[in-house]
Amino acid sequence: MKTNKRYPFFIALAIIMACLALFFAVKFVDALIDRFKPPKTPYEQYLEQAQTREWSKTITYKGQKMHTKRDLTTLLLLGIDNVQVTDPKGNIGTGGRSDAIMLLLLDDTKKTISSFSISRDTQTTVEAYNHSGEFLYAGNMHLALQYAFADSAQRGCYLAKKAISNLLHGMYIGGTMSMTMDAIPTVVDAMGGLKLTFDQDFSDIDPAYKKGATVVLNGTQAESFVRYRDKEVTGSAEQRVNRMEWLAGEMFKNLSNLGGSTFVDEVLDKAKNYIYSDINVDDLKKLSSYKYTEAYTLPGESKGGGINDVFIYDENALQELIVQLFYEPVQ
Repeated sequence: MKTNKRYPFFIALAIIMACLALFFAVKFVDALIDRFKPPKTPYEQYLEQAQTREWSKTITYKGQKMHTKRDLTTLLLLGIDNVQVTDPKGNIGTGGRSDAIMLLLLDDTKKTISSFSISRDTQTTVEAYNHSGEFLYAGNMHLALQYAFADSAQRGCYLAKKAISNLLHGMYIGGTMSMTMDAIPTVVDAMGGLKLTFDQDFSDIDPAYKKGATVVLNGTQAESFVRYRDKEVTGSAEQRVNRMEWLAGEMFKNLSNLGGSTFVDEVLDKAKNYIYSDINVDDLKKLSSYKYTEAYTLPGESKGGGINDVFIYDENALQELIVQLFYEPVQ
């Protein structure tokens, strides 16, 4: 009996055709599913883009394996300005902007506090919302504006914290406290005034504020010292943040001599109309007992000039600073 040599060919051809039919059938079904699948919202698309920027808890940096510090507590402090108190409560855009932005890094092993200030003019991704609270888009804007796209202090703190975490490659930030500039007189007067020895010359604000001079500021004077800004000078917003950071550091140094955590509770109670905080009690106690040490600022430079300042951060220098502040070598 002769064997038909064409049979193997037809069998192979049939298998190929069946595979092709299955392939196109799967593609057709996938296309059909995609056709009826609701499109991703702009917010979902933005979140996917933000996730690509996040670092993991364990990284390899310059050949060294590192993980995030286990004994680090990170808190966010926001100084809020331009609050429109006459507008109806809950309107987006009336809650002010975060003109002062500072992270406190609490080392629970060394019992120390370091600060990391970020310019309000930093150009970074900000989420924009309409007056109904619906997401519109995410664009490159002044970081200070993120707080303004909220209808409450709680929401503003949440949005600001998320934007800053995204700027810092997903670093975790715990509690947040926002304080309007109007709270400064109440807080400083509750401390009985604030004794300062100026480490640089501030005589452009007041002739008495020369380098090396020691003065005691009352609440009104402290507020004026922080608020002062020459809008005609490039980098004036950054200079104001530096003053706020220095003043906050001096306040922390004096807390332990003024009743510790009990005093902090009393001050917060007196200034409750100007402050929102979700920082837990244990971390508040740390603010009055830990030693204030080093101060850091977001690396970069101001451009533009005067009221139109923008702060362009140095991404490479920022990454090095993130590793320094938030990571430690794997032992």
